[in-house]
Amino acid sequence: MYRVSTASEVTSLRAARVWIAGDLSNKNVGPRVIREILHTRQDYLWDSHAQDDPPPQKGEHHIQVRHRRGGNYRKHGRISDFSANRPVLSQFPHQDDEPLNVRRACTSVLEIFQDIRFLDLDPDAIRQPSQPGQVILGDRGENLSSVLHDICQDPSLKDTLLGWLRSLTPIDVVDFAFQTDLSGRILVALV
Repeated sequence: MYRVSTASEVTSLRAARVWIAGDLSNKNVGPRVIREILHTRQDYLWDSHAQDDPPPQKGEHHIQVRHRRGGNYRKHGRISDFSANRPVLSQFPHQDDEPLNVRRACTSVLEIFQDIRFLDLDPDAIRQPSQPGQVILGDRGENLSSVLHDICQDPSLKDTLLGWLRSLTPIDVVDFAFQTDLSGRILVALV
């Protein structure tokens, strides 16, 4: 079984949480989604196993999700049926018969997922000085010093970053120091 969970700022929502659980055990069926939720701060937009009123599931190839109650569905939320071979989140935006607010929320979450980068950090690349103004971290960790320098220009972002770093390392990090070499490149050091 695999799980994916994330909390993200979403354009059309204040915050959303996506939870996807899958099953990889049946080689004949292949990977399939067995549970999925799109939850906001207030309530779920849809849930395949809603605690208050779970929808009936129809076999290995389908997953049904229940929308939250409202509108014409005051007693029970509407049920939508999807293929279990890929996340419901990616199927909603293409279903014209589904509620517009749900399709927009799914599209917003998917746009955030598209911006996720998976890094293959290289300690040697991270240790290299970088040109000021380079604010995008390279896939191997290039430009780390200039990216951190840019982040530290905002005191609240710097405090957040220091707090995160303190929780990751056993050393007591109190600040970042930025040294400039003769060519004008920046190198970060932990204080």
